[in-house]
Amino acid sequence: YITKSHNFIIAASYAVPSLFSSFIFRIPISYYLGFTLDKGVLGVAYGIPAATLAGAIISWLFYLYFKNKPVSLTK
Repeated sequence: YITKSHNFIIAASYAVPSLFSSFIFRIPISYYLGFTLDKGVLGVAYGIPAATLAGAIISWLFYLYFKNKPVSLTK
C-alpha cells in the first residue's frame, strides 16, 4: 500500500518546481526586465515564459536526480 509519506513525496515533486518557478524566477525576472531594464509591460511579459522555462529545467533536474532513487512503499 502507499503510505502518507509517499503521497507527500509525490505532491512535493509537483509543488517544489512550481513554487521555485513562481517565487524564485518569475517575480525577479519580470521585475528585472520590466523595471530595471525599463522595458515596461513587454519586459514583464518576457519574464513569464523565461520563468516557465526555468521551472521546466528544475523539473527535469528533479527527474534526473530522483529517477534512480528507490521509494519505499512500506513502513
